[in-house]
Amino acid sequence: MDDMSARSEEIRLELTRRRLEAIVAGTWLAIASAIASVGIIAATFWHGPLRWPVLGWAGVAVLLMLARLAVLRRVDLASRDYRYVRRRFVVINIMMIAMSLVWAVGLSYFASIARGIEAAALAVIGTAMFVGVLLINRAAPIAA
Repeated sequence: MDDMSARSEEIRLELTRRRLEAIVAGTWLAIASAIASVGIIAATFWHGPLRWPVLGWAGVAVLLMLARLAVLRRVDLASRDYRYVRRRFVVINIMMIAMSLVWAVGLSYFASIARGIEAAALAVIGTAMFVGVLLINRAAPIAA
């Protein structure tokens, strides 16, 4: 490998590692607020025949968040292996995309049945999530 391609590899590694570090640092706060949001939505819509769809959606959301935390706990941010760092970056982004889809389905469904205070709760949570996505966009643009 010549000097130019070795340097290019180092730059790619460092850029990907920094993006991964930003995702890892931001995820702990993002997941804490997401779990709170799931809890608020579940409590808001936990009545009558809606109990099972709420429970199913909340269960999938929490499982995906716990899976992401499990992956993040095993990330070696000091690794100098580009393939390792890139793989972790891609896996975490795929998990973030999956979580975004769960939120999109859930918010769409709940918005279609929301009335009064339920609609207000969804509006606040949706706005907070939008702002969160804007903040995380720099670290993980593929998931935003």
